[in-house]
Amino acid sequence: MAALSTTLLALLTGWFIGARLGGPALPWKVLGILGLPVIAHCIWLLQRAFRAWAASFVLGAFWGLGMANLALWPHSKMLGWAAAVAGFAGLMLLDRLYRKRGAMRLHSAQTLLTGHYLMGILAEVSLLLYGIGALKLFLYLRRHRQTEGPCPLDQVLVRVFLGFVLPLVILPWSPLAAALCAATGEWADRREFYRER
Repeated sequence: MAALSTTLLALLTGWFIGARLGGPALPWKVLGILGLPVIAHCIWLLQRAFRAWAASFVLGAFWGLGMANLALWPHSKMLGWAAAVAGFAGLMLLDRLYRKRGAMRLHSAQTLLTGHYLMGILAEVSLLLYGIGALKLFLYLRRHRQTEGPCPLDQVLVRVFLGFVLPLVILPWSPLAAALCAATGEWADRREFYRER
């Protein structure tokens, strides 16, 4: 549940901002429906640890502001950018919440990187798409190279194919399909992240 909801949050944040930068529009109904697992995750976080209150509040603010912007005031740039800031702040707070104690290293499954990567795909921003995509791929392959024991080659190939190769093939025809494919690969990486904890 946590891997799916955090991946959905990164997708929704990237899609929301990507739409503002010229990518495919995010319908308010999609944000409303896909945002429900995110809200459920926020409630679960509050029950899990008091230090999660900030992440829960900011993620709830992203969802509420985003819904208000898309459904009620679609032409309000200020409300849209406030939702965008809340979304990326929520991703950053989630990453801080889930990091291992004392660890500040980058991880390929960090939601902030994922949100920027998916935004780059949706808005076709080359710097984000290729720069963050390459960084995430490097971090993922390095982590598996350093893992003791046998490397789950099929798992790595599926992650790399769905998260990086196939989105680049699909992107010229449909940025949204490319982002959904990449999000599936990101979900696989996020599941590995929770298993490592």
